Amino acid sequence: MLENERYDEICSKQFAEINGKLDSLISKLISGNGQPSLMVRVDRLEQCKESTSKAFWIAISAFITAVAGAVWEMFFKNQR
Repeated sequence: MLENERYDEICSKQFAEINGKLDSLISKLISGNGQPSLMVRVDRLEQCKESTSKAFWIAISAFITAVAGAVWEMFFKNQR
């Protein structure tokens, strides 16, 4: 029996079965199948990152404004 014949008998059937299972698993991950899909999860993570970034910059802006106001107040109070 040649190597190719042996491959055809044993391996090709198993590889086809494994490929079918992988295709099924990947389609479930992408489409969701009743649960949040991979695309939905990635979108939610991106939205969370965006809102966290906005909150961070609002907090930094408020802090800088408060520090600038305090420095301004100290500078002009010392001149009077």
